[in-house]
Amino acid sequence: MGQNQPIYLVAEAGVNHNWQIKPDLQLAKDLIKLAKDTGFDAVKFQTWITGLMCRPEAKKAEYQKTQVAGGAGQNQYAMIAELELPFWTFLELKTYADRVGITFISTADEPFSLQFLDQHIGVPFFKIGSGELDNPQMHDEVGRRDKPVMWSTGMGTMTEVMTAINDLLTAGCDRQIIYQCTSNYPADRKNVNVQAMLSIREKTGGLVGLSDHTADNLASEVAAALGAVAIERHITTDKNLPGPDHQASLNPEQCADFVNRVRHPRSIETLKKGFGSEVIEEILGTKEKKPVQEELEVMAVVRKSAASGAKGIPAGTKLTQETLPLWVYLMRPADGEIKASQYYELVGKTVVEDIPPFTTLTFAQLK
Repeated sequence: MGQNQPIYLVAEAGVNHNWQIKPDLQLAKDLIKLAKDTGFDAVKFQTWITGLMCRPEAKKAEYQKTQVAGGAGQNQYAMIAELELPFWTFLELKTYADRVGITFISTADEPFSLQFLDQHIGVPFFKIGSGELDNPQMHDEVGRRDKPVMWSTGMGTMTEVMTAINDLLTAGCDRQIIYQCTSNYPADRKNVNVQAMLSIREKTGGLVGLSDHTADNLASEVAAALGAVAIERHITTDKNLPGPDHQASLNPEQCADFVNRVRHPRSIETLKKGFGSEVIEEILGTKEKKPVQEELEVMAVVRKSAASGAKGIPAGTKLTQETLPLWVYLMRPADGEIKASQYYELVGKTVVEDIPPFTTLTFAQLK
């Protein structure tokens, strides 16, 4: 992967396996086969333990209320608990991916799952999702494992992008591909801001790509024409299946079209002639790296804040570099006082009162 190499294409199977509806792996395997047959280089799922990444009262994002079987009456904790794949399934899916001949990876949404993917699945590189952009603990865990990383910047500012890069470099990771991303599903063309990808490249000197959540393949082709070294797209066997991401995913025909177009992109001028300058300029958008309005509600749901885990935290607990991850978890949503970006500020603090399980922390509880 890199400059002067063929563009690297990642098929995001994600949570489109529909394990929550029918707990077998046939649909997940169908997605792996679809990715291979249509010419992607890698297929990606998502790995987490619900109780380590989300507090029980967490609410859904608006788009999730209408696109998930549980509807508006189900909260985010219940939704992601249903979507969670058991660890053993990743062993089977990796074996199947190896058999059909496509690289298997998965996004870890908390550190324990990252360790599992590294040590037991042996993923060749990591992917960090947009929800972890401001999470120095995840950057540290990824960076010290001596593997390349792709990471998304949805909902982020350029300041947050630079902080994440430096976190990863400090931890030991200098092989990074940074995705411009808009965390909305599906994302409107006017919010893609592909030019922000160029700003990230200019600011960092690094490799860049696009995690594309739009409904068609035009934004991806624009990104490829501008020099993206990698692009990620959600895929599905059927857009009408229930689940939070199917509607924003490419169906089999769109997958084949995507691969063909981004491997042989037309120039920006040719695209403007074919689709109209106004359409292409809308996709190019602004060079300023910042969240769009539609991402703000998603940000509140998928970013994290500091909380106790299932055991709570007893008064008198000293938080050292070693004990902090044993007692304090970064969990959705981001409504706690201590944000993910402040995680390591807790090192050296002592808990002054008993903190119940799954409770957000405040600085008043620490000294």
